[in-house]
Amino acid sequence: MSETKALKKPFVLGALAVVIGIIFLMGLLATVVLHTDDRPEGVAERWLTAVSDLTRKGVHDDAAKRVAGHGDLALGQQLVDGVSTDGKSAFTALEVGKAHRTGDTALVPAEFITRGDESHTHQRVLVLQRASDSWRVVELRSADPALRVPSEGGEVAAKAPLVLYAIALAIGVGIAAGAAALVRAAGREHEELLSAA
Repeated sequence: MSETKALKKPFVLGALAVVIGIIFLMGLLATVVLHTDDRPEGVAERWLTAVSDLTRKGVHDDAAKRVAGHGDLALGQQLVDGVSTDGKSAFTALEVGKAHRTGDTALVPAEFITRGDESHTHQRVLVLQRASDSWRVVELRSADPALRVPSEGGEVAAKAPLVLYAIALAIGVGIAAGAAALVRAAGREHEELLSAA
């Protein structure tokens, strides 16, 4: 039996095992994502990004839908009224900080710079209300010194828990061990086939 034929079966089995493993991990990831609530910080950032796009050429209607999907369109329009953008996004930079939650209300500090006025930083607090499994921007407030973005000394919006790092390490070790086992098995099978020939 030729060496190519001897390696064909282990290769097919290895490739099949890899595909099954990837499908399993993707299913596990999808399950976790679908059963995880949106963070208010993420909703606030997506809302501000969509508000910034209200002034972009060709995407205003889509941006208006995204703004309305995460909060009040009229509030967003207040942030970009009078900003001269020449068809570009209204904000040249934006940052959100960690939300401070009280029941179904979250206060998210935000900082952004408007196009054409790069020397001035705007600071606001976005008030979000829980809406089923997500959050909606319902009010804009003036800056609060107790609520700051990370660049101003506030807490970062999100930190991955140590458990996630441990899971990622375990998955990496599992993949490496599985690959090593497949290589050893292919080598043994190859030797057995060559000795039988």
